[in-house]
Amino acid sequence: MSKHILIVDDSELIVSMLSMVCQQLGYQVFSSYDIQSLPQIISAQSPDAILCDLNIPGSTDPVAEIKQIPALATKPLILISGISQDELDTIAEERGADAAISKDGGLPAIMSLLGPTLSILLA
Repeated sequence: MSKHILIVDDSELIVSMLSMVCQQLGYQVFSSYDIQSLPQIISAQSPDAILCDLNIPGSTDPVAEIKQIPALATKPLILISGISQDELDTIAEERGADAAISKDGGLPAIMSLLGPTLSILLA
């Protein structure tokens, strides 16, 4: 049975790219472009893990807001952003995300990091 990944990002391009990578890794994907619609989206399908952009319009702390949704509170959350990996790691640790992946290295870097990161978090 394949695992389900929820992608939360306001960019259609990033959602498409991350969806493609996750699907190539064998995961089923569903997505949201904002935090506010998550309760409706997850009512039909609960994810096994969440990939979330650090900068979501209308959200000051997407990690905290996602963790306040009971069905998502204990799900592994990977924070994604275009800032440096070191800076993103610090922010992820401060906010309580389980991991972080920078978009700085482009698709090759994301592909090389996402698979192992999901494997560890979903083991």
